[in-house]
Amino acid sequence: MSVEDSQGNIRRSVTEVLDAFFEAITPHDISSNDMITTHVADKANRKVELDFNDMSAHALGLTSHNKEYTLSLATKQDANAAVKVADTALYRVSEELVKVGAMLARLEYTADNLLTYTENLTAAESTIRDADLAKEWVDYTSSNVNSQQAEAMLQFLQSNSDWFVNLIG
Repeated sequence: MSVEDSQGNIRRSVTEVLDAFFEAITPHDISSNDMITTHVADKANRKVELDFNDMSAHALGLTSHNKEYTLSLATKQDANAAVKVADTALYRVSEELVKVGAMLARLEYTADNLLTYTENLTAAESTIRDADLAKEWVDYTSSNVNSQQAEAMLQFLQSNSDWFVNLIG
């Protein structure tokens, strides 16, 4: 793609910027605290961050440090405690799934917007190319008409040279 000024000169600096332009959805940074930062737009500092909590069995209270099960169903009290621990663990896992779902929805929204942007850019480029082609066709036709007019005038003057001499003389 190139950009021309009103005299038809290609504007190199603008053309180079357009040629170098691209958009992407890429993982931007995976930090040491397990936070994922994803760049989601064509401008700087437009990003989505997702922080995951520890979802290990130990962090959810389902096992002890040495990976032995700490939940017991031996008594009614133990069973109630186990249900409470399992319920809490399920709630925490559900919260993490909600965060992942929200991130996925945001990324899908961004992908759809980028697709629309790309389609619009392609349509605009096509319109510009069509206008350029139309301009070239008009220039060609105008040149062709002028050439035919000049040719017709020369033929007329050659066939009617007496009339021309009388007109001048």
